[in-house]
Amino acid sequence: MAKSLKRGMTVVMAANLINMVFSLLNTILLPRFLPVPAYAALKTYMLYAGYVGVLHLGFLDGIYLKYGGKDLDTLDRDNLALHVSTARLFQLAVTLSVVTVGFVIHDPIVVAFGLTVLPVNMADFFKFLYQACGEFSVYGAALCGSGASVFILQMLLLFGLKRGDGMAYVGVMIVAYVVVWVILEIYIRRRLKLARSYTRFSFTAMRESIGSGLPLMLGNLSSIVLTGMDRWFIKGLMDDTAFAMYAFAVSVEGLLNVAVQPVCITMYNYFCRETDREKVNQAHNMVMILGAFLVIAIFPARFVVEWLVPNYVDAIPVAILLFATQMLYVLIKGVYVNLYKAEKRQGRYFRRLLIVIVAAFALNAGMWLLMHTKEAFAVGTLAAVVFWLVLCVPDFKQLRFGFREGAYLIVMMTAYLLCAFCLPTIPGCAAYLAAFALVTVLLLRKDLRTAIGLIFSRAKR
Repeated sequence: MAKSLKRGMTVVMAANLINMVFSLLNTILLPRFLPVPAYAALKTYMLYAGYVGVLHLGFLDGIYLKYGGKDLDTLDRDNLALHVSTARLFQLAVTLSVVTVGFVIHDPIVVAFGLTVLPVNMADFFKFLYQACGEFSVYGAALCGSGASVFILQMLLLFGLKRGDGMAYVGVMIVAYVVVWVILEIYIRRRLKLARSYTRFSFTAMRESIGSGLPLMLGNLSSIVLTGMDRWFIKGLMDDTAFAMYAFAVSVEGLLNVAVQPVCITMYNYFCRETDREKVNQAHNMVMILGAFLVIAIFPARFVVEWLVPNYVDAIPVAILLFATQMLYVLIKGVYVNLYKAEKRQGRYFRRLLIVIVAAFALNAGMWLLMHTKEAFAVGTLAAVVFWLVLCVPDFKQLRFGFREGAYLIVMMTAYLLCAFCLPTIPGCAAYLAAFALVTVLLLRKDLRTAIGLIFSRAKR
């Protein structure tokens, strides 16, 4: 596996570890000390904010595809400056439009969502650029800065000013987003000596970027709709307490991003450069092993919830099911989605996701009619992710997904659900770890040996 991929994963993993500390503290402290209505309001805003990327209409995805695999320092500086200025003015217009709508309908969350558009999408412009060009150190620094600033400001409100209003916590998140955007733009301007331009706008640049990026953006939007559909269902069909419980479970699940994001972020750059079929297959199986290993985190997470946040113990069954989806998500998003992008098959990716979204809606609705509990939506989400993987596999016949790979996922998923639901925390953790070691050695020994070799070779450096 290429050294650049190993280094990129290491850098992003380190950044995610640091960010995970902030996320973990936020996940524990905010629901512990905030009233349930305030926590529900904050999570409602975050649910809205998850769709902010829709409002660039694929512009940023076009930038991501345009610069994938290229060297940042050799880019056309004038052309890049033009795209930056065009994106900024475009998103400023969108921000003003959404904020106006929020004031007209008297909805403070919509106003806050509108104020989020410009800083988040401009920060994402630069993050996409750094990811595409393999500048993972800069991306990692941006990730850490964002997490640290949000945590510090929210803790100041929680313990310093003792604010119990959910919108105050929304406000400091927006401030943090602005700070990260400004720092990232200053950095790129100084590094590449870009001309300062705040009024240049090119319809041609906008049309080209949206034209190439729109299918990918629609695919990403579909993915967001898929992963957020359960919360929209529960928001519409159940009360604020149930929504807060489910949102808390989603927050706990989000801690797995410390390992999932490095794979999803670095694999695109790797697949753009790597054409050796054997190496791509090897990466696929190692990501599958990683997914099976990651879900063991549910056991310490359950212990922490029971010990420190007992008011949210009802969220544990939901968290168990959502963690199970991550076993498959890391494979789908880390390998299959990145291969769609690297092979410029965004249209195919989008069509597949549309099918999955329809299936997910039907599965969530069906589970609700059968169970009438918040866990119904987690079951529906897990079933939809299984269906998504089944759709992806036939599109990449160059990947080996035979009996061993299929049996591995089925056995590990079954072992995980049995250990998590049927055993106490510590015995369940031990039993699943033993099952993971045994099944991985039996079915994917060669890939496990390669993965361990990579870890130790990196540790020695």
